[in-house]
Parts: sequence; C-alpha cells; structure tokens
Amino acid sequence: MSSEFMLEIFTPEKVFLSGKVQSFSFMALDGRLEIQKGFLPSIISVVSGRLSIKRDGKWVDAACSDGFIVVEKEKVNMFVQTAEWAHEIDINRAKRDAELAQEQLRLKQSRLAYRMLEAKLARAIARLGVFRRKLE
Repeated sequence: MSSEFMLEIFTPEKVFLSGKVQSFSFMALDGRLEIQKGFLPSIISVVSGRLSIKRDGKWVDAACSDGFIVVEKEKVNMFVQTAEWAHEIDINRAKRDAELAQEQLRLKQSRLAYRMLEAKLARAIARLGVFRRKLE
C-alpha cells in the first residue's frame, strides 16, 4: 500500500505543484501541521511561512503566503496567494521587504493597513527563513 497522496498547490498565477507526495508540513493558525496519507478530511487555514514537502524520500522547502487547504480522502488541494521554491527567492528583495514593512508598522495607520503590513512582513520573514534553510 502506497503512503503517497496527490498534492496540488495553486496560486492565482499558476499551479505551483501537482504530484504525489509522502508528506508535507505548513504553518496553520494554531502552529505547524504535517499532512500524511489518511489525514481526516478537513479545511485548514494556512498562514505565511515555510512549506516543506517530502517527495521520493527527500524534503524540499518553499515559502508560501496565507490561504487554505482542503483535505480529501486521496487528495489535498492548497490555495495560497504566493508560493516560491527556495532557489526562486531574491534574498535582497526579501530583506528590503521585511525592513520596509517593519518601518511602516511603527507608524500609526488604519487597522486594515496595519493588517496588510503584518501579512507583508510575515511573507518576507517566511521567504528569508526558507532561503536560509537552503544554505544549511
């Protein structure tokens, strides 16, 4: 019996990943979760962070933004605003984005603007973390 299941990750621009995997983990509202074959059907909120995917016995990392996951019996669909592999990350841009978001968060703003900047900072921090793990 195979321990693999179908994982598809969608962004508004593309299908980021479509294929069989053994496991994957991501940041949810209540912490890091790992999905494996046989996970109960559910819908799970995703927060910006590192996404780790196990394929052919090897783990690879990506950075992803907020979204949600739909877990079915033999298939998992993930819908996020952005997703990028470690090798696709522009480290200088991620650092600039993080610094700019931190500066802007210190200013008084509307609640909506503050939440948008928090999301931007979370994406930048996730990208930096994934890039650093690639270097290890």
